Amino acid sequence: ALIDAGIREDIHRAMELERLRRKELLTPEEVEALYGLRVATLATWRCRGGGPDFFKRGQLVYYRNRDLVRFVDERMIRGRA
Repeated sequence: ALIDAGIREDIHRAMELERLRRKELLTPEEVEALYGLRVATLATWRCRGGGPDFFKRGQLVYYRNRDLVRFVDERMIRGRA
């Protein structure tokens, strides 16, 4: 039963990540879950610059998934063969 619970948890996590991958707009918490960019780091970047593009609707902050993909891709360090 313990293994079944672990498998269920893994499946649930994979489904949640897939749901986030398909969303156009993400909250900072969703960005952290999907990309591993911490909410506090995103807040610092919003104030100081240097982070992914974002926009605000009132007090709410959103990131476009495509901007995050580009941000991560641009910072990829390529290995040498």
